[in-house]
Amino acid sequence: MVVRIISSCGTKKILLEAQQELSDGSFRPQGREPGEKMKAGESSETAAYRAVKEESLDECCLIMYTLHWVKAYADGLPVEDFCTDEDEYNDCGAGGYSSTAVTVKKHFWTGGAIQT
Repeated sequence: MVVRIISSCGTKKILLEAQQELSDGSFRPQGREPGEKMKAGESSETAAYRAVKEESLDECCLIMYTLHWVKAYADGLPVEDFCTDEDEYNDCGAGGYSSTAVTVKKHFWTGGAIQT
């Protein structure tokens, strides 16, 4: 699911993941809106709120969704670029991932202009 997080303070920007830092120390360019894997039985609204929370943003107000594209307005969308750590793969052995698999370690976010 992809979540469009729009600044609610009038800056006309959306949150874009600029790049990811991988577990092997390399970086992968992204340039995309945040996405979340939905958990079993989870609603798209719950997953969208989780996506906003995981990127350390303030509460949001969902206004529209189509399929699993969600538009969310969030207070506190940072003006400056920022990063968040990925903890989904901390226990790779139990999750069925190979210990040699390259996983996402960190997400780097930037603001992008809203395209209509």
